[in-house]
Amino acid sequence: MLEDEITLLRESPVVYQAGKPTSVMVDVALFERLLRSLDPDLPQAERPIWQPAPVAATGKVVALQDLRDPKLRLTQPLYVLIEDREPVIVSNVDLDIFGYGDTEDEAVQDFCECVVETYWDLKEAADRLGPHLQRIWDFLDRIVQEVEPCN
Repeated sequence: MLEDEITLLRESPVVYQAGKPTSVMVDVALFERLLRSLDPDLPQAERPIWQPAPVAATGKVVALQDLRDPKLRLTQPLYVLIEDREPVIVSNVDLDIFGYGDTEDEAVQDFCECVVETYWDLKEAADRLGPHLQRIWDFLDRIVQEVEPCN
């Protein structure tokens, strides 16, 4: 079983930015099980490690109508929280994704790019996702539609 979990972690989609790997998308529940199998005496966290700590965010909820990508379109609005701070942060709890920037527009652009990258990465790995990433993929698959190029 441990070998299967290690293989799944090795095959996790890598997120690239400017041609360089920036992060690896890992099913956190799988990662936590792997850690526990390596060291069963690890202290139990007060909350699951994938659950964010509560933050008092001030901002506004906005419905995004598109992802600013010609190959993908939203079939329904995607609601995001735009936090009023520096840098500006745009996030969506269903996708567990955020973007940031100096301005609201830069933060929305960064968020949309992260959603697009996540869509393609999860689509490619759809047959080997753990429960957390599967939930995110199911949500994206429901609200995002690929656009066929016009010839």
